[in-house]
Amino acid sequence: MKKIILSFSALLSVAFTFAQNNVIDVNQTGKGNETEISQKGVNNTLTIVQEGNYNSARAEQGIENETMGNGIIRQIQTGDQNKAYTIEQGDFNEVYQNQLGTSNNAEAEIGNYSLESRIEQTQIGNNNMVVASIGKNGYGANSTITQSQNGNYNIAQANQFLTEGGQIIQDQQGVLNNAIATQEEGFAQNSIFQEQIGLGNTLIADQLSSNFSLGERKITQFQNGNYNIATAIQYDTYRRIEQSQTGEYNQAFAYQGITTPTIIRQYQNGIGNIAQAFNDGMPEGGAISGSISQNQIGESNYAYTNMEIRSYVNQRQEGIGNEAFTTVYSFNAQISQRQTGNYNKSTATIYGEYESSVEQYQEGTFNKGEALIEGEGIKSVQTQTGEGNSVIATVNNWGAAHEMTSTQNGFLNTVEQTLDGGHLNTVIATQNGEQNFLSQLQQGKENKMVSVQDGSFNHTSATQIGDINTMSTIQIGSTNSLTVSQNGNSLSMIILQQGEGNNSIISQSSN
Repeated sequence: MKKIILSFSALLSVAFTFAQNNVIDVNQTGKGNETEISQKGVNNTLTIVQEGNYNSARAEQGIENETMGNGIIRQIQTGDQNKAYTIEQGDFNEVYQNQLGTSNNAEAEIGNYSLESRIEQTQIGNNNMVVASIGKNGYGANSTITQSQNGNYNIAQANQFLTEGGQIIQDQQGVLNNAIATQEEGFAQNSIFQEQIGLGNTLIADQLSSNFSLGERKITQFQNGNYNIATAIQYDTYRRIEQSQTGEYNQAFAYQGITTPTIIRQYQNGIGNIAQAFNDGMPEGGAISGSISQNQIGESNYAYTNMEIRSYVNQRQEGIGNEAFTTVYSFNAQISQRQTGNYNKSTATIYGEYESSVEQYQEGTFNKGEALIEGEGIKSVQTQTGEGNSVIATVNNWGAAHEMTSTQNGFLNTVEQTLDGGHLNTVIATQNGEQNFLSQLQQGKENKMVSVQDGSFNHTSATQIGDINTMSTIQIGSTNSLTVSQNGNSLSMIILQQGEGNNSIISQSSN
């Protein structure tokens, strides 16, 4: 075992090469110092401490393309505009880099066959940058990169290649920081965790594709502050994205591609936030569903999802002036939208079939719910409680076995239901309150229509076009009006008005 301690206050440049089982300590005080150390073999330990400005430390351990390693490198720098660089080869390696000051740069790389290796980088100050990579030219398993920065205008970048059980952890506190994490060509059980506290920060996490992916891949992003952006991208199987933002005017974006199963969860608490989630693929013949869950609390928030797989979509918004949009291109899809507050809007669109469903619930005033359906066998349920609300439900093709149900409790509400073709469809609408408006239109054969209004000064307009249809309309209250029309053969109509001063216009025709 050899031990060397160096301490200089002026410009210094040193270089050493040793065999295995070596321990080296280097201490430098001053500015403009340079240290370069190379250790070959295994079980080596190196510590470099530099205090001052414009210093540089470079350390290398191990032999390229060799699996043996078990080295430890520690680099500590105090001051401004310092640089620390480390490269290790082999398994069971550890790198620790610590910098205190401004405009510093730390870079660490663990190369081939990085089994059970670890990189930890810590910076305190502004305008700093850390870069770390593991397994760039070979296989890495159960390796971890941890990066922590406290200050403003900092950048953290971490990369893992061909990793199994790999983990990236990034933590930043301050203003206008950026954290980027990438796991590429991984095998199983890889994860990325990113956290930022402050203003104007950006998170980017990317787990790229692999032909050998087996276990779960997970991205977790957390931001606390205003004007922050979080982006997560995943490919391949067994994927999970979780994004959480607290503050105002934040943006969360998540994308998953190629295959299922997939899970995306987004949570935002604040004002003027945007959450977007996309999933665009599934394996050939696959039937495992994906899911997206979005939860927003606050005002003027926006949530959007787009799914192209068999899926479950759950959107929850609490507050004023929020908007939720969902579009699904698949069979057996389930959409649930729930909004509590005023001036909210929810829109759901399904292009699919086979027991797909839309559920919309709104509680408050002047809310609007829209459901657009193209396909067969799709159910829609719309419920609103409050005043001045409106729901629109539309089926746009000649599908079959649709079930459409709209319910409103309150005043000055509007229901519009349209089935533009098809057969064996059912339309049901219920309104409780006063001065409500109900419109129903069915085209097709063997359809069923039911409408119920309980209150005063309400109006119902119901039209059926087709054969062997059935209509049932009930109004309970005073000064209500009713207009119904049927056009086809074997028509059936039941009309009930209970109260005073009501008005009915009924029309039937048959070929």
